[in-house]
Amino acid sequence: MHDPGCAATAAEQIRLWLSVLLGPLVTAIGFGFIYKQIQIAALQAGTSARVAERAATEAAQQQVWKKAEFLANQVKDFFGDETVKKVTYMLDWHVRSIQLEPGKEKILSCHDGEFDATRKHELVILTSALRQNDSTPFTKLEMLVRDDFDWFFFRLGQFQHMIQAGLFSYAEVEVHLSYVLDLISGGIDHVSPKLVEAIDRYVQLYDFPAVAVLTAARTSTRGKAKERVAQAGE
Repeated sequence: MHDPGCAATAAEQIRLWLSVLLGPLVTAIGFGFIYKQIQIAALQAGTSARVAERAATEAAQQQVWKKAEFLANQVKDFFGDETVKKVTYMLDWHVRSIQLEPGKEKILSCHDGEFDATRKHELVILTSALRQNDSTPFTKLEMLVRDDFDWFFFRLGQFQHMIQAGLFSYAEVEVHLSYVLDLISGGIDHVSPKLVEAIDRYVQLYDFPAVAVLTAARTSTRGKAKERVAQAGE
C-alpha cells in the first residue's frame, strides 16, 4: 500500500511544478490580451484624433469660405447701391454728364473750377459742393452732391467697422475697394488734386473717421508698393 502522506506530497509537488511551468504562460497570455486591448484602444484613439482633426480642418475651411462669401456679398451690395454708383461715376473723370435727381435733366459735374468750356447744361463743381459750410449758401445741386457724398462715405466706412470688429483684415477688404479708395485718396491721375484735398477736408470736418482710416491705409499700401518697385529697379 502507498503511504497517503507521500501521495499528497506528490500531488502538491505536481501542482507546484504546474504553477511554475504554467504561471509564466498564463501571465504571458494575460499580458498579451491586455497589450492587444491597449493596441485596439490606441488605434481607436488615433482614428478618433484623425477624425477630429479632419473635422476641424473642414470646419475651418468652411468658415473661410463663408467669410469670403459674406465679404463678397457686402462688396456687391456696396457697388450695387445707386448713390455709390453715382458718386463713383462723378469721381472717375474730371467732367461728367449725370442725373442727380430721378426724372430730372442731366447736369454736368466738374471736379474743380477749371472747366471753362461752353456748356448747355447746369454745372456743379464738386470742390465747391464739398467746401466747409460758411455764410455762402449752397445751391440745390451742391446740396444734392453733399447728400450723395455723405451716403457714399457712410457706406464705405462700414467696411472699416467690419475690420475693427474682426470680421475681416484690411488686406481682404482692399482687394475689392482699392480703386474706390484710390479715387478719393490721390491714387488716380485723372482725379483733380484739388478735389482730393476737398474730400480729405470734408471727411475730417464732417466726422467720417472710418473713411479716413481706410484712405490712410490705402495711401500707405501704395507708398510701400512704390518703394518695392524702386528697390527692384536699383
